[in-house]
Amino acid sequence: MVFELSKWLLWIELYDRDDKVERTTELLQAFVADKHNGYVTRVNDGRFAEVLTQVERIVEGASDQSAESKELFCRVRQRRDQGKYRRVINIEPILVGECTQEQYDGEDNCTTYCVSIPNPSDDPIPAEIESLITQFAKSHRMQVRGGVYPILRIARRLLNHLWGRKGSARIHRDILAGWAGGVNQQNRFKKVLLGLGIIGGWEGTYRSKAASSLYRMSRPTRAAFEGRFREQARVRVV
Repeated sequence: MVFELSKWLLWIELYDRDDKVERTTELLQAFVADKHNGYVTRVNDGRFAEVLTQVERIVEGASDQSAESKELFCRVRQRRDQGKYRRVINIEPILVGECTQEQYDGEDNCTTYCVSIPNPSDDPIPAEIESLITQFAKSHRMQVRGGVYPILRIARRLLNHLWGRKGSARIHRDILAGWAGGVNQQNRFKKVLLGLGIIGGWEGTYRSKAASSLYRMSRPTRAAFEGRFREQARVRVV
């Protein structure tokens, strides 16, 4: 299944993206981590890194197709672009858990969106990320409020939410503004987290009652969360 999904993402859905290999790997690693049936030996034995590496190899293999297959994929892409399919399949929003195929609006946006996230998590994020944000806050003489730097608070809530949604999610701007203490602070903090390499560039623009921008963890941030997850799993096994 992972191989077939890899081919579809690489050669159809994400074909025009410069980071299609990286994005496909990211999506499918999250997929196998979240959708396994609980009987995957390597996951249960704390060898999740081996599973992630295998997914990378599968995606790499799917990126090498025969000339005949490439021609077929090209025809499919052309028919999609020309609107010749009554129902256009897009699996990326399904893999990231943003919507089901029935909810997808065909415009690279999910038709559903959240205007509130009950009880956002203020749990600490991986130490290396907390340290990076704290150093930035101190060097820019930011004020501590409620015992924590506001930029660290929004980072905790944002990243914990993204991690819970397999690394990416659409988040309403009003939610981020509430976490940050205002729209201006929200915009500033997002740019800081982007500049520090903690999150990737968000996609799409806010559309009232339609969709919100899509936010993603950066690859190093995701790796940090995965490392903590593996360590916690190892401790539980011991």
